[in-house]
Amino acid sequence: MTLFSIIIPTYNRPDFLEKNLGEIQRQIGATDTAEIIVVDDGSGNAHSRAYDRICSGPGVSLVHHPRNRGMAVARNTGARKAKGTWLIFLDDDVYPGKGWFGELRKKTDGAQKALGIEGKIVPSGDGLWDQEVQNLTGGLFLTSHIVFRREVFFAAGGFDEEFEHRGPFAEDHEFAARIRTMGPVIFAPDLWVTHMPRDIRPFRLLSGAPRRILGFLRSEQYFCSTHPKDYARYRHAQSFWGTYRNVALRHTFSALHRRGMQALLWHPAQALLLATASLIEQFMSWLVLPVLIADNIRQHQSNRKRRR
Repeated sequence: MTLFSIIIPTYNRPDFLEKNLGEIQRQIGATDTAEIIVVDDGSGNAHSRAYDRICSGPGVSLVHHPRNRGMAVARNTGARKAKGTWLIFLDDDVYPGKGWFGELRKKTDGAQKALGIEGKIVPSGDGLWDQEVQNLTGGLFLTSHIVFRREVFFAAGGFDEEFEHRGPFAEDHEFAARIRTMGPVIFAPDLWVTHMPRDIRPFRLLSGAPRRILGFLRSEQYFCSTHPKDYARYRHAQSFWGTYRNVALRHTFSALHRRGMQALLWHPAQALLLATASLIEQFMSWLVLPVLIADNIRQHQSNRKRRR
C-alpha cells in the first residue's frame, strides 16, 4: 500500500523539476511505498512535452492542467489523485537534502499525534532574491516543503481555490490557519531541502509588477477577511489595511532594507532592477485601491449573508 504521495506542482520550469525529481527518485529507489504526482499547471506546449519526457519513469504520474490555475488548485489536483497516507508537498525548485526520504519515513513514524510536519528549507545562491524562501526554525508553514496526513488535509477542506482568482499568495497561511485549529503541526529540522537560486528575468519582473502587486494585495485582503483574528499571527500588521499601508508607503524602502546595504553594493545591477520593480509595485498599489475597496465591500456583504 502506498504510504507517501509526493505532490509537485510546476509551471514552465522543466529544468528545475528535472533536477528535483531526479534526486527524489534516486533516494526513493525501487519501492512501492511512495508515489510521485507532478501537476503541470497549464505550461506552454514545449514545456508540456518536456514534462512528458521527464515524468515518463516508473512511479511518477503527470497531470496536465489545460490552463494555469495557480498553486492552490494544482496542489489540490495532486492531492485528489494521491493514494498515500501522507501527502508531501514540494515545489519544483527545491532539492531534497541528504537522506531526505529516510528522514521522512522516520519523522512520520514518530509523529503519532501531529497532523502535519513542516520541513526545513535552506536557501542557496548569493543573489538579492535567493534568500527569500527559507524556513530555518519553523512556524512559517511554507507549502514548498510541508507534509500533511491525507485524511486531515481533506477534513480541513484542502487549499482554498478562491486563490485562483486572487493570486499565488497567502494560500499556505490560509490553510495553516484552518488546520492548526484541529491539532499540532510540528517542525522537523532534520527533514530539509535546499531552495534553488531564483532565475529572475528583468523584463518579466518589470512587466509583471502591476499584476503581481494586485494579486498580492487581493490575496492578503481575502486571507484577512477569512481569518481576521489570526491574521496578525502571520503578518506584521493587525489587519489587511495595515499591510496595504506598509506597501503603499514603505514598499520600496522595505524591499531594499531587508536585503542589506552590503548585498545591494555587491549586486548593483540587481539592486537597480529591484528598486525599479518595487517602485512600480508601490505606485500601482495606489492605482488599485478602488479595486481593493470594492473587494472589501463585496466580501463584507458575503460575510453578512453567511451569518444570516
